[in-house]
Amino acid sequence: MNENTQNTEQYNGWTNYETWNVNLWLNNDEGSYNVLRDILKDKADDQEAADLLRDLIADDTNDLLAAKEINATLAGDLLTHALAQVNWLEIIQDNRA
Repeated sequence: MNENTQNTEQYNGWTNYETWNVNLWLNNDEGSYNVLRDILKDKADDQEAADLLRDLIADDTNDLLAAKEINATLAGDLLTHALAQVNWLEIIQDNRA
């Protein structure tokens, strides 16, 4: 595997698969969609909105990992890494359009 290809390829017009996948879930899960819409309504600044969305998703993810006792596992590490790859600003800007 070429080390230089990690996270450099776009996916379906998005920065990467992780960004596309999070956006897909945000727009197809009613609760997540409502949270996204509230953030877009309450935060005029795109970067502030992106930071808030990232933090909310991180908090929910950490709560889930702790409840399932998988924080210090391969699954927990992979999930944490995948969320770190998300372009949160791209999600906010795309959903404002």
